[in-house]
Formats: sequence, structure tokens, C-alpha cells
Amino acid sequence: MKPVESLFTQYSKEVIRITECSKCKKVADKYIEYDAVLIFNDLFLQYSAAYRHLLLNTNFDSYARIGMLFILADAYNKWILRQTHLHSARVYDLEWHFYEALIKSTVECLTYLLTAYFFSTIIIGKNEKMHSFKFFFGRSLVGFFGYIFVVFSIIWHLHEYFSYRLLMTFFIFISQIQVQKTLCPSLTTPICIFIVLFSMAARYGSGWTFSYLISTFSTSF
Repeated sequence: MKPVESLFTQYSKEVIRITECSKCKKVADKYIEYDAVLIFNDLFLQYSAAYRHLLLNTNFDSYARIGMLFILADAYNKWILRQTHLHSARVYDLEWHFYEALIKSTVECLTYLLTAYFFSTIIIGKNEKMHSFKFFFGRSLVGFFGYIFVVFSIIWHLHEYFSYRLLMTFFIFISQIQVQKTLCPSLTTPICIFIVLFSMAARYGSGWTFSYLISTFSTSF
């Protein structure tokens, strides 16, 4: 993958010419002319070029905001699943359980990002310049956009089905592989899969540890 000097040449306000790669003769980024809805559709279909456009070729800078949205969606998913099993009707219990789920989701997300960045930096080494942690952190949050499916779980009560939770986890896993391949193009696909697998294992491990500590603390008082 060879970078180009510019993505397009603008001849007038309404006329642009997309740059072609001098090596493969293909357009550098066809999504320059695509509508946002079409780009999101291709992200959903896991097209690598769509990820490359969003993560590397746009001026989008609201990654922290969408990251907070995804964390809130994950927290709600954890909260509603727990309430399904507990059937607690006390208001203060409902509120505390949601805050607990929110903190747990935040810890899991940070654990994933730190682990993925650490292993990416170690494997790439000094032979290639690695993105800054801020750059990597923000764009890796895009890989969690599968949590927007929580909207459908609210409408159709899908959180009760194991197949829904498994499908959402698998979708996020594939999305994170695409993000990893986009941010670290020098790494092979098997290595990217390893990094994502290990990072997700660390993520769930931190979530389990957090739940265990909360449970231990609660029983002590």
C-alpha cells in the first residue's frame, strides 16, 4: 500500500478528479464522492476501503464522542441483561447497577485499547513509525460501532438470546480486525487477528476482575 500525495484534484467548486495510484492505476479513495449513508453501509459490510477512508482520509474528529456513545450502549446492554436475571424493582438498585455497568464497560474498553496499542507497537518495532496513542485510541473506537445494535435489542428484546450476543461479539471482532489492518498495514492478517484476540481476552478478563471486586466489596458490607 503506497500513499499518494493528494486524494483528489479540485478544478472548480463542483468538479474534482480523484487521484489514481501510480502503481496499480486504481483510484486512491473512491469514497471521496460517496454519501455518508453509503459509507456506513460499506462499513457494515466490512469493506476495507471504507475503513481506510474513515480512519485515514477524513477530517472527522469526534471519535471521543462516538466512543462514549458506544460505551453507553454496551453499558446499557450489560445492565438490561443483568436486570433480566435479577428482576430488581428498587430504583436505587437500578441506578447503581447501571453505573456499575458503565464503569465496567469503560474499564473493558480502555483495557482493549491499551493492550492492542502495546502489542502493535512491540510487533512493529523501530522499523516503522507507529501512530500516536491518541490517533490509535480514537480510531480504534470505531471498531466498537457494533454496539449500536443495542437499539434493535431494545425494540425486539434480543438481549435475552445468546445468538444475538454471540453475533454482536463476532461482528465487533471482525470490525476490530479491519481497524487493526487499516492502522497497521505492515502487519499480516494473522498477526492482526492475534492482536485483536489477545486484546479482547484482556478486555473480558478486566471485566471479570471488575465484577469480582465489586461482588467482594458488596458482600463485605
